[in-house]
Amino acid sequence: MLSIISVIKGRPEVTIKAFNSIWANAHNPEKIEHLISLDCKSFSHTTELHELMDEYRNFYTQLGINIFVNEVCFCQNPQTYSARNLHRDYWNPLAKKAKGDIIFGLTNDCIIQ
Repeated sequence: MLSIISVIKGRPEVTIKAFNSIWANAHNPEKIEHLISLDCKSFSHTTELHELMDEYRNFYTQLGINIFVNEVCFCQNPQTYSARNLHRDYWNPLAKKAKGDIIFGLTNDCIIQ
């Protein structure tokens, strides 16, 4: 199994284009899981990306593809948001949840071809 991990912030139209390119080019999509982290709604400037990720997860889950969306929340201690660590708070927790033999980090501005 291949685990693709992504950390996203903003740019919903670029993000969904990048993520859809995974499945458009996958020969065995059932052997791929996609794990995504983004800030919780309280720390996001818009809910558009959250709504898009809900649609993305729901659509591909219905096709038997494992999509996991994790919201990173600093609501209990908001002052720590400015000191957040991209690896510790976003990437590493996704990698720990990944079930794949290979873990591939994919940013939301890359297209799989």
